[in-house]
Amino acid sequence: MLRTIRPARTTLVRAVRPVRPVSGRVGRLGRHVTTGTTSSTTSASSPDLSTTLAMAIEQQGPMSVATFMKHCLTNPSGGYYIDKDPLGAKGDFTTSPEISQMFGELVGLWLAAQWLYYGQKQPFRVIEYGPGRGTLMDDSLRALVSAKSTGAKEALKEVLLVEASPVLRDAQRKKLCGAESQFKTEEDGSITCVTKYGVPIRWYEDSKMLDKLASSNDPLHNYIVAHEFFDALPIYQFEKTDKGWRELMVNYGVENKTKESSILLPGQTHIKSSDLDKDKKKTFHLVTAPTWTVASKVIPQSHKRYRDLPEWSKIEVCPDAWDVANQMGRLVAKGGAAFIVDYAVKPGVPVNTLRGIRDHKICSPFEEPGKVDLSADVDFTAIGIASRSKNKENVSAFGPINQATWLKNMGIEMRTEKLMEGKEEYIKKRIESQYKRLVDIGINGMGKIYKAFFLTHSSHGYPVGFPIPEPKDLKEPHQKPEKDPKDTEPKVVEV
Repeated sequence: MLRTIRPARTTLVRAVRPVRPVSGRVGRLGRHVTTGTTSSTTSASSPDLSTTLAMAIEQQGPMSVATFMKHCLTNPSGGYYIDKDPLGAKGDFTTSPEISQMFGELVGLWLAAQWLYYGQKQPFRVIEYGPGRGTLMDDSLRALVSAKSTGAKEALKEVLLVEASPVLRDAQRKKLCGAESQFKTEEDGSITCVTKYGVPIRWYEDSKMLDKLASSNDPLHNYIVAHEFFDALPIYQFEKTDKGWRELMVNYGVENKTKESSILLPGQTHIKSSDLDKDKKKTFHLVTAPTWTVASKVIPQSHKRYRDLPEWSKIEVCPDAWDVANQMGRLVAKGGAAFIVDYAVKPGVPVNTLRGIRDHKICSPFEEPGKVDLSADVDFTAIGIASRSKNKENVSAFGPINQATWLKNMGIEMRTEKLMEGKEEYIKKRIESQYKRLVDIGINGMGKIYKAFFLTHSSHGYPVGFPIPEPKDLKEPHQKPEKDPKDTEPKVVEV
């Protein structure tokens, strides 16, 4: 699905501006889209970013898929998340927390219950990667502080949010701290405020700023939430040919579907002018690099699950997801747990899952840079491996399981009934509709396509809300318990 891009200006190409660090990507919460597609032949309405990328490719050659994604999402000059709020009916996707307060409330109860289940009752902080408008955190904090019998309210010392978007940071401040609240800039570059629940809150633009917490003697335990965060981190795509791994890259020009690659050097193509359809317009599209690239030499060799694949296998790999998961593992190893919900349809290494999302529908990821949200399936196995790569003795990984399974185990049916008590009939129907949407396990139901994944300190045992399975039912190798859970609390190990 390729669209027509406005022809590049004939003036001298300007350098592509550097993008924000991807690990500090802006929040995007559990979006849900329909399975329809949007037109891929409309004219460009984002000439600044589209033209800049087109001119850069024409002069410098094709760019990696990861670089293309970074610019499309977070380039200061027209990146998708930089100056807009993409959530809700007027945006491009709908979120689980925006659909119903119940989702965030159950996350808050999970935080309190998981902290209580840990047993030590240590002071802790809550960290959210990609908080969107702040709706999830607002509902979660309300539920957490209401669970007075747990004592979690008194033990919660601060909230940390990782958010790169100035627009969404301001929305989060208003939601969590009140419209009249004011940001305060700290010496370390973070900004702070106080929530309406009386808990101090801090914003970091880049997740790398959390590394100091993972490596220091910080006394607080860390309870992490990452809802629809990993799927927009930039990916690399590769194919294992008879000549070795080759990288799939983004080109701009008339697509040549009969050749392995359309580009050797910037401005120099394999295609003869007689082979081109003179009526076809230039587009952004994928090409296969004719020789190795640095990425194709290194990334597919980073793990045996890629190295051992047969010829002509294709893979998507997200190095940034590895770095973030590794950071989460180091934070959890100090005490705490992580709750991750993201999009993944099939188990195993993702293949050809990059998609665009616009007006609540799937579209080409190359349709209109800066105007279309980008997403790719999350490799939960890689997240589990990365989170435990340096902390195998202290961190356990569980999942993924369907979102619907987790919500039901956390008691969403009872919460639904409670919300419906004493309400008028039309309100009851609306609440019931929200419940059904969150737990729908149809082909494209949110309860099925969104998966829940957990990291816990090894002393926790199984996470709250996770179904305790028989060992024979565990499918991922890094989740196999040493002993039957009926006999003892298992230790999750990698085999």
